[in-house]
Amino acid sequence: MEVLLLFNKLPNRTVKQMQDKTQIKIDLLLQILCRLLKSKLIKCPEIHDDQFEKDLKETDIKLNYNIRIAHDFKRSEQCDCEKSFQ
Repeated sequence: MEVLLLFNKLPNRTVKQMQDKTQIKIDLLLQILCRLLKSKLIKCPEIHDDQFEKDLKETDIKLNYNIRIAHDFKRSEQCDCEKSFQ
């Protein structure tokens, strides 16, 4: 949750800035970011879509990568519900 709250003030940050601000140990932060990236809640321009298909790992995320919140995020359950109403 603390990671997501960082985006309330700035639309994007580097991984290093996020680590400095939260003081979360880098190995744990990379695990969190990896899960958020896989869920498409956040985005990273340096990581291409094909990396998600071949199982993105924490080691694929570098400290200088830019992370931004995904403005087009929808939970999969929400999408399924919307389809049933149409």
